[in-house]
Amino acid sequence: MLKNVAFCKCLGQEHARIEKQNPHTYTWIPDASSGGYVQCSNLDLEWIVANPTLDRLVSQWLDKPYYNMYQRNAPQKAYPTYMKCLDFYNSQGLKEYLDSVRKELKERYADNQQYIAPDTKTAPATYYKKPLLQKKHKTLEDKWLLLKNITFCDCMEYEAEQISQQAPDQYHLAFDNSIAAYSSALDSSLTKEIPALTRLVEKWHQKPYEARPSEEDTAKNYLIIMKCIDFYNSKTLEKHIDSLKQLTINN
Repeated sequence: MLKNVAFCKCLGQEHARIEKQNPHTYTWIPDASSGGYVQCSNLDLEWIVANPTLDRLVSQWLDKPYYNMYQRNAPQKAYPTYMKCLDFYNSQGLKEYLDSVRKELKERYADNQQYIAPDTKTAPATYYKKPLLQKKHKTLEDKWLLLKNITFCDCMEYEAEQISQQAPDQYHLAFDNSIAAYSSALDSSLTKEIPALTRLVEKWHQKPYEARPSEEDTAKNYLIIMKCIDFYNSKTLEKHIDSLKQLTINN
């Protein structure tokens, strides 16, 4: 849960930075995913809302020089925002922070099990000390992760597109070039799988995610981040990627 909040904070901070550089240029789609995580989490607000340690960790990651690498040859002003925050989501630094939080929660709430997530047996995930595309020698698993990340970006863009079509003059979004950057590091044998993954995105879009506005705020809000992170971590996507891996082995 807190890992997902970290992604929300990353995207929010990056949007604020872009807005500061380009005042009165963009109008973002309001996303209430962070508030949704507050409502469905047992964690105290200090971990989700007022968390200067996590905010500082996000800020340090966002200071990495992505734009010099992925904006130089872009035909229009573009931002690898989704890439930056996905790389942070899968970073070694965030993992170490979450491990420290987990340890503190176990000590603080030793007698209150609702605050302690049960230990689960899952396949060990790969975490990165630096942005994935900056890794010189990418393993096959790295490339599968690139394909998975492309699918997440596709989900974010598809959801934003559907909302923008409903109110074409209401939102003005920055162009995100994360998909193009990720795709540049993939072999054609993997890029050809993107259309099938896009169909999965379109099917996931049909799931009803609705934010409940508070009594004080009646403006329309969305759960784009929550919806796409759920898809990113879903069995649906995992099984599809696993089937592609199996085809590769068989061939």
